[in-house]
Amino acid sequence: MFRNTSAVFLGWLLLAISSAPVAQDTLDRSLLEYYREAVYQIVVIDRETGNKRALGSGFQVSSSGLLVSNYHVISDFVFEPAATSLRAVDSNGRNIPLTLIDVDVINDLALLQASEVGEQFLQISSRPYRRGDTLYALGNPHGFGMLSVEGAYNGIAENSFIDKILYSGSLNAGMSGGPAIDTGGNLVGVNVATAGSQLSFLVPASKVIALLEQNHQPTETDGFKHRIATQIVEFQTDYIDYLLAQDWPVQPIGENASVIGEMAPDLSCWGGGNQDREDRDMLILELSCANGNQTYLNNRFNTGILHYAFFYYESLNLTADQFHEQIGHQNFRPDNAAPERFMTRYQCEQAYLEPHPGDAPGFRQVGICFRAYKELPNLYDALYYQFSGQEQRVLVSHFTLAGITRETALLFSQQFLQVGTWN
Repeated sequence: MFRNTSAVFLGWLLLAISSAPVAQDTLDRSLLEYYREAVYQIVVIDRETGNKRALGSGFQVSSSGLLVSNYHVISDFVFEPAATSLRAVDSNGRNIPLTLIDVDVINDLALLQASEVGEQFLQISSRPYRRGDTLYALGNPHGFGMLSVEGAYNGIAENSFIDKILYSGSLNAGMSGGPAIDTGGNLVGVNVATAGSQLSFLVPASKVIALLEQNHQPTETDGFKHRIATQIVEFQTDYIDYLLAQDWPVQPIGENASVIGEMAPDLSCWGGGNQDREDRDMLILELSCANGNQTYLNNRFNTGILHYAFFYYESLNLTADQFHEQIGHQNFRPDNAAPERFMTRYQCEQAYLEPHPGDAPGFRQVGICFRAYKELPNLYDALYYQFSGQEQRVLVSHFTLAGITRETALLFSQQFLQVGTWN
């Protein structure tokens, strides 16, 4: 029934649970009862009050008591280790202390060590699956006990730079970090998020294998924060290198300007404007593009996004002075909201440049701003803007990059500086 993982995988994961019943086309209901002992509730406890701060699910992957859950379930512990503690609750209601061993913040995984657990653990599948194959997501929603949700495997989500399995089943709050298993009881993915009715996402089991093979626990107090920062830098550097290697498509905005559209398959663009309003003093057109690479760090604190936008303004019945006065009141803010406790203030530099070659006479003002992550070394958010102005027309180009080094942001801005031109 159980399949071996890769040859380089740790030896204890190659053991099979010989006592588990065999299932073929559908999961025997006795298996669901059998695996109850391998699925746990994961709880973050506030040390001062003794109350829950966060609640999720997890599952056992070794006879030695290693558990896997989502990073977002235990993120409070990473940022406030002195104020919180971790524990697992087994199927009999027993509380078990946990130690955090490692994290994969990009794929939203956490590896935990339990002080004492049972003998049942899940085998990790490495075989391919077909769209429509039956899966069962297990977890402990709201502390009501183990729940099984039947659904289907629908492949890896297209147009995503981060691998995610599309699962046509409903994940409920509290099931985050629980296992999704096939009809033989093997781990296929980890419950991570829901996108609405009957559509959810799973972290592929291959990411669990990679996390287990790394398995190095930081020793310093802020070790996990340093590890998270390193993971984000590596991911974002690869991602920006990938974007810079693409042929950025040019598309018109209005009759007089050209901008870039969807520069890569994982970016989606949307347009809008006031062209249907009859009482307007000026024409306003907008193109806004964003990726889906948001990486959760803590409550109301995400990173990893790229958002860029273009705003075209053209005077219809305003004088040049009136037109530029109204444009001067436009506010362009960063698209990555984060609590002040995590971030410094933005520091900006700006300059006036010559117009693009071939543009009509006018002005071009550019600026770039950075703010640092207080607890994650070498990470910044970057905010860029460019005003290309003429007497009766203005084109504004803007981007926000979240969770990036200054050097990588400057590389991206150098290429972005060349887009947004007049026809």
